[in-house]
Amino acid sequence: MELEIVANAQGLGILRENSLYSKKISSLTEAYSNVSFLACGIAKESARLKEGQDIKLLPEATEVPAALDQILKRIKLGWLYVRA
Repeated sequence: MELEIVANAQGLGILRENSLYSKKISSLTEAYSNVSFLACGIAKESARLKEGQDIKLLPEATEVPAALDQILKRIKLGWLYVRA
């Protein structure tokens, strides 16, 4: 099994540097090679424009161009989508 956690909009905050969840995310990615955290590039760019500064993500986070595109790509490949 593979698990991707895709963060967009306000959810992007969990993948920011110094987030309250940074230690938990780090320990999860160290313990489970099948878990990955993805950040929506559109949400990141929107936050950058709103805040007027670059948005730094956790080293465990991988940026994807768009969360929706990533989700639809996975669904087409037979993945299950669970929204939380």
